[in-house]
Amino acid sequence: MGCPICMDDTRAFHLQYDRKTCYFDCHRQFLPEQHPYRRNKKAFSKNRVEYKVARPRLSGDQLLD
Repeated sequence: MGCPICMDDTRAFHLQYDRKTCYFDCHRQFLPEQHPYRRNKKAFSKNRVEYKVARPRLSGDQLLD
Protein backbone atom coordinates (compact mmCIF):
# COMPACT_ATOMS: atom_id res chain seq x y z
CA MET A 1 0.00 0.00 0.00
CA GLY A 2 1.61 3.21 -1.12
CA CYS A 3 -1.20 5.67 -0.51
CA PRO A 4 -3.42 5.42 2.58
CA ILE A 5 -6.24 7.23 0.75
CA CYS A 6 -6.24 5.33 -2.56
CA MET A 7 -5.43 1.96 -0.98
CA ASP A 8 -5.52 -0.67 -3.76
CA ASP A 9 -7.11 1.70 -6.27
CA THR A 10 -3.94 3.64 -7.04
CA ARG A 11 -2.77 4.57 -10.53
CA ALA A 12 0.87 4.09 -9.67
CA PHE A 13 3.06 2.36 -12.23
CA HIS A 14 6.52 0.78 -12.34
CA LEU A 15 9.35 2.48 -14.17
CA GLN A 16 10.54 0.37 -17.08
CA TYR A 17 14.22 0.02 -16.21
CA ASP A 18 14.39 0.81 -12.48
CA ARG A 19 11.32 -1.24 -11.46
CA LYS A 20 10.49 1.43 -8.92
CA THR A 21 6.95 2.49 -8.16
CA CYS A 22 6.08 5.92 -9.54
CA TYR A 23 3.11 8.01 -8.45
CA PHE A 24 3.66 10.74 -11.05
CA ASP A 25 0.46 12.40 -12.27
CA CYS A 26 -1.73 10.55 -9.73
CA HIS A 27 -2.31 13.72 -7.71
CA ARG A 28 -4.81 15.49 -9.98
CA GLN A 29 -7.71 13.41 -8.65
CA PHE A 30 -7.41 15.31 -5.36
CA LEU A 31 -8.13 18.68 -7.00
CA PRO A 32 -11.68 20.08 -7.04
CA GLU A 33 -13.71 18.71 -9.96
CA GLN A 34 -13.84 22.04 -11.82
CA HIS A 35 -10.13 22.85 -11.40
CA PRO A 36 -8.45 23.72 -14.74
CA TYR A 37 -5.51 21.34 -14.11
CA ARG A 38 -7.89 18.37 -14.25
CA ARG A 39 -8.57 19.17 -17.93
CA ASN A 40 -5.01 20.19 -18.85
CA LYS A 41 -3.57 17.53 -21.17
CA LYS A 42 -0.38 19.34 -22.12
CA ALA A 43 1.13 19.99 -18.68
CA PHE A 44 0.80 16.42 -17.41
CA SER A 45 1.72 12.96 -18.61
CA LYS A 46 -0.43 10.44 -20.46
CA ASN A 47 -2.24 13.15 -22.46
CA ARG A 48 -5.52 12.63 -20.63
CA VAL A 49 -8.20 14.48 -18.69
CA GLU A 50 -8.72 13.44 -15.06
CA TYR A 51 -12.29 12.35 -14.30
CA LYS A 52 -11.64 10.18 -11.27
CA VAL A 53 -12.70 11.61 -7.90
CA ALA A 54 -10.61 10.90 -4.83
CA ARG A 55 -11.95 8.56 -2.18
CA PRO A 56 -12.95 10.07 1.17
CA ARG A 57 -10.15 10.28 3.71
CA LEU A 58 -10.06 7.52 6.31
CA SER A 59 -9.40 7.95 10.01
CA GLY A 60 -6.48 6.17 11.66
CA ASP A 61 -8.80 3.52 13.08
CA GLN A 62 -10.36 2.89 9.67
CA LEU A 63 -6.91 2.43 8.14
CA LEU A 64 -6.01 -0.24 10.68
CA ASP A 65 -9.23 -2.21 10.12
